[in-house]
Amino acid sequence: MNKKSSKLPIIFFALGLVAAVVAYLLTGIVLQPTVTEYDFDYSVTYKLNGETLTLEDVYTCRFTGNGRDGDPRARYYEGTNLLDEGSYHPGQYIIDEKDGFELRIVTIFTDDYLMGDGDWDYSNEVYLAAFDDMGVEYSEPEILEKFDAEIISYELPEPIENSFVFAGFSVLHDLSMIAMYGVSLLVVLACIIFVRRDEGVTYNALDTVSVVFNFIISIAVIPFILLVVWLSQIFTSIYSFIYQFELCIPALGMFAVAASLCLRRKGYRKSGFFVQFIGPALFVVTLVYEEITIVLS
Repeated sequence: MNKKSSKLPIIFFALGLVAAVVAYLLTGIVLQPTVTEYDFDYSVTYKLNGETLTLEDVYTCRFTGNGRDGDPRARYYEGTNLLDEGSYHPGQYIIDEKDGFELRIVTIFTDDYLMGDGDWDYSNEVYLAAFDDMGVEYSEPEILEKFDAEIISYELPEPIENSFVFAGFSVLHDLSMIAMYGVSLLVVLACIIFVRRDEGVTYNALDTVSVVFNFIISIAVIPFILLVVWLSQIFTSIYSFIYQFELCIPALGMFAVAASLCLRRKGYRKSGFFVQFIGPALFVVTLVYEEITIVLS
């Protein structure tokens, strides 16, 4: 392969690697809210045994961080009620007891919605429910009729206006893997279209077998690896080093196929044949490593 004929593949691979890094960065942007804690006042007016009463409380929402599990860019919140902070049944207020049942006012709030971090519109809930001594909830009319109670009105908190600022980049995740894999497909396509076979290079049986393996690896093996890696996030921590490496394998595998194609067209048939197996080989190595780790633990 002379220098002139090698420039185009080198340019494609350089641009592809840069684009893969950019794809990771764009899919790994982490945002955090500017308002990280807020107190929401609310009240519930109800009638119990002929007496009109009002329950007033404060629901405090707090931003607790990004990426505890699943998507590392995801934002998480938690909320507590002032009157029952530390209770086994947060958001549930006992207002009466009868025949082995507790009558409670149940409040349900969605933290991310209240903190302005949701683009859906739905109502938070307030309702009466009976609970037995095992904590089982009953809403059947025949049980609720044991109590002379009803909710008259309530004033629930409205979501705040929040904004979100850049807070860094996350670890790799499934969307990063797909984006980098997409870049590697473009590199393969560019090599197929623009990298020409050098004059004097003729294909033999090994080259034909190599082309067949290029095809099999590209349309079957690498997509299978991508699917397995994507599904494995259910069983492993996305923050583990081995999983982070596995997320790169589909893209590396396709880059290797592109390298195989270019080497073969430049006359390096043996190198072109073996380099295409880098992706599957790395995947097998990670599987063996994981099995050894499980056995040793």
